[in-house]
Amino acid sequence: YIVSGLRSGVTSFIEHYYFIGGVADAFERLGVRAFVGETLADIGGAFPDRSGLSNFRDELQSWTYSDRIQPVLCPHATDTVSPEFAKEIGDFSKSSGLPLHFHLSQRQEEWDFTQKNYQETPVQLANQWGWLGEQSLAVHLVHVEDQDIKTLKSSGTTAVSCPSSQILYEALAPIDKFYQASIPISLGTDCAASNDQADILSELKVLALLLRDRKVGGDSLYQDVFQTVTTQPAKVLNAPIGAIQPGNLADCVFIKQSLDTLPMNDIWTHILFSYASQHVDHVMIDGRFVLFDKELCFDNEQDLATAFKDSLSCIQF
Repeated sequence: YIVSGLRSGVTSFIEHYYFIGGVADAFERLGVRAFVGETLADIGGAFPDRSGLSNFRDELQSWTYSDRIQPVLCPHATDTVSPEFAKEIGDFSKSSGLPLHFHLSQRQEEWDFTQKNYQETPVQLANQWGWLGEQSLAVHLVHVEDQDIKTLKSSGTTAVSCPSSQILYEALAPIDKFYQASIPISLGTDCAASNDQADILSELKVLALLLRDRKVGGDSLYQDVFQTVTTQPAKVLNAPIGAIQPGNLADCVFIKQSLDTLPMNDIWTHILFSYASQHVDHVMIDGRFVLFDKELCFDNEQDLATAFKDSLSCIQF
């Protein structure tokens, strides 16, 4: 999954699931930048356990990774976290200054759960719990009301859309309403379970087409779409990346011009509709090439594939 992302020009990953130690080791091994957090949940999810936050705090005290690997707080969702635990997470986010990354109003079941148990929408609950804010990435937001959109706007929360995954499993979030309300938007590919290619260039094109299909226009639309994977997530994560400018880290993607991509009349239209992952030649992170001439610099892809296949042979389904 990391290799697939690199090949489409991804320099920074956000990992929100389980076993972050092993995941962070994989990011380190390949030399990429990542923001990682263990899933926090106590009434649902794969491993409901309220000790997850204290374990994560202990992990922070002995953080052994390079500066490229940064922690984020990852409560799972409003139907898998109890109100008491949710508020504890929100308070810790404020005291620690760590960004928040969470699934919000992703499924109809989550909406139904919060309505039945709290008589609130997932967005309103997240706001009460202290999850919303300028350092918050609220992922999916498929089911929202007009008041939710106002709450997201006033809190400064960034809405993260994963169009391909959302359409496959539920429905597309109301991205047109987010855009028209000037809610910051970031783009994601979701996980391998719902989108087996972490191809961010392909996903950029999908987002742009869906916005146009929903009658969202304007001269800056395509530039705004490009910023969903560059400056906007960098701002939320308080990371000096996402743009080539003095003081920023040297994370760069080198895309090769070829006959099939010419002529170039508008750079933003060109990036979204002319370029694809096959045009990515090199990827640099922290001033070091991690992909050069489409080949990994810090590992061997065939060795990784062999190790993965060997690990699958040990698993009984």
